[in-house]
Amino acid sequence: MNAIFKSSTAKPPANSGTTASSPAYIISGRVLIVLAICLAWEIAAITGYVDERFVGRPSQVLNALGRQIADNSIWPHLASTMMATLLAFTLGSLLGIIAGLTLAAFPTVDAMLNPVISGLNSIPRVALAPLFILWFGIGVEAKTVAGISLVFFILLITTRSGLKNADPDLLVMSRMMCASTSQTFLKVVLPISLPSIFSGLQLAVTYSLLGVVVAEMIASQNGLGVIVAQYTQTFAINETFSVLLILGVLSTTLAASVAAVERYVLSWQTP
Repeated sequence: MNAIFKSSTAKPPANSGTTASSPAYIISGRVLIVLAICLAWEIAAITGYVDERFVGRPSQVLNALGRQIADNSIWPHLASTMMATLLAFTLGSLLGIIAGLTLAAFPTVDAMLNPVISGLNSIPRVALAPLFILWFGIGVEAKTVAGISLVFFILLITTRSGLKNADPDLLVMSRMMCASTSQTFLKVVLPISLPSIFSGLQLAVTYSLLGVVVAEMIASQNGLGVIVAQYTQTFAINETFSVLLILGVLSTTLAASVAAVERYVLSWQTP
């Protein structure tokens, strides 16, 4: 009987770090998935199952990327896209957060402006990009504004939603404790809205890059979108995929950076 009791209350074995939820396991799985896709792609192109002229080959994509890096042709375009993306993300996020906080603080104004906001947000940015280029030229300003037009509405909506879904009892308690307006904002309102804000930032950092690249593909002096358009027009498929690879790595890096900041800022939250 004692043996049965001891076996039923025995502690589970310690986590060895190789469980299915461990970071190393997840990263390994991601790498294997990417390698499997690339291998299948390579084999399909070599065997003629798919036409290499239209889909390229991973090995040739890497060769094209190596040439672009070696001759330094990619760096000015990468720098231009990065600068416009960071500007669009920063300015659009600040304006969107401020607008979201303001609308949440004034429900009547929010109710009046909500149809206007929804209507403006529903306009495809591809349709607006030519207007931005007409208004601001083909420099960094037009593509930055194109990115801001996406980021602004994302942060406005997520910030406003986060405050609207907050527990009103917390605000009542802060008033009962004679907290000032600034104290209520810093100690109650801002912490409540931070999770929603960071959810918006995760989307915004990707969409800022999307807006910039779309504007570059339409008309710009330089940028990754410019050379993507040039390569596709000349059917340089491997070179096109090499630039798309750079864009994918860039987007992933930006999103991971925002996630790292989120973990640091929200470290006070219980998991």
